[in-house]
Amino acid sequence: MPSVLIGVGVGITSTAFLFALHAVTELRLTHPKLIIGLPLAGLLTGAISIYCGPSVTLGIRRIVDEIHAPATRIPLIMAPYIFLTTLLTHGFGGSAGREGSVVQIGATVSESVSQWLRVHPEDRRRLLMAGAAAGFGAGIGAPLAGAIFGIEFWNTRWNSWRGLLETTLASAVATTVARYMHAPHTRWISGAICPPLSWRLCLTMIGLGVLFGVLARTYCGVENIFHQVMSRLPYSPIVSPFIGGSLISLVVIGMRWQIYTGLGIDSINHALSHSSHWTTPFIKLLITALTVASGFKGGEFIPLVFMGSSLGSALGPYMGLSIGIGAVMGFGSVFGAASQTPIASAVMVAELFGAEWLGYGLLVGVVAAWAAGKKGIYYPNR
Repeated sequence: MPSVLIGVGVGITSTAFLFALHAVTELRLTHPKLIIGLPLAGLLTGAISIYCGPSVTLGIRRIVDEIHAPATRIPLIMAPYIFLTTLLTHGFGGSAGREGSVVQIGATVSESVSQWLRVHPEDRRRLLMAGAAAGFGAGIGAPLAGAIFGIEFWNTRWNSWRGLLETTLASAVATTVARYMHAPHTRWISGAICPPLSWRLCLTMIGLGVLFGVLARTYCGVENIFHQVMSRLPYSPIVSPFIGGSLISLVVIGMRWQIYTGLGIDSINHALSHSSHWTTPFIKLLITALTVASGFKGGEFIPLVFMGSSLGSALGPYMGLSIGIGAVMGFGSVFGAASQTPIASAVMVAELFGAEWLGYGLLVGVVAAWAAGKKGIYYPNR
């Protein structure tokens, strides 16, 4: 089946990307002064973006448009483009994610398979969803979440059994290949115990979901404002990442905010077991919004996980919850709200922390998605 070929291809390319990203992250952590080079990395990113053209640089939004209203084929150069530019972002301390990159890589691999097999246009749409799902699943090591993401993210009918079958198969194969190749998946550490069900706890979780949704909505609004400002600059594709990189570099060095650069994996694991300061998610929000709006690549998944887990860690004790429970709920809910994929995000939490978290994850995630509104990081104008 084409989904198997896509899964194998995405599993191999995603693993190569994760190893490369791990290497540049370790290099940056070893040499934190590399943040000084972020403006130059922005110039290089802008130059590469101009060379590749808008059909490549639109990223996930380009893939969304192609699935909903097929027009032209996705350029195969998108995979090496996002691979290289994401490494530039992380190597010099930009605050971005990685799953957005592997989703684009997955869709590009799917496009190459579709061209090779010369599939029907409707089959091509499903295979694009399968490729994106495979990238998401392989990127985080959660195959079921990847499969559901492939359906939910594209706002596709759930009764499309062929689409669900193909996304599930591609995500499962890609994740299996990535694990077989020992991809450096993050090990999330939480000692939180899922509490027993009660009406009072459900009401608390609903309140927590509203706050997570407000955080997601705030991030989308701030990122949109920054993007509008940056896009009005002369020679924006080159100037925006240079100015954005310069501002981030100055702020990080001046305020000693190195923990807010890059992925922030250690900070997320810290929030899962230790209380975070209430300002932590908002500082990460500003630096991430500026990074993304300036034109740096990498996506927003991990930064949104950072924001959600740190906010949940800070709020948990004030809402009668443990630090760990609040952090686990925020781990997936803020991203789910910002991307309008609450079900996939809840399943991801269940896969990473235990199936017992699924019920609370769905409750908090759906409420957060409602509170965030319909506009999001992938659907800014919906």
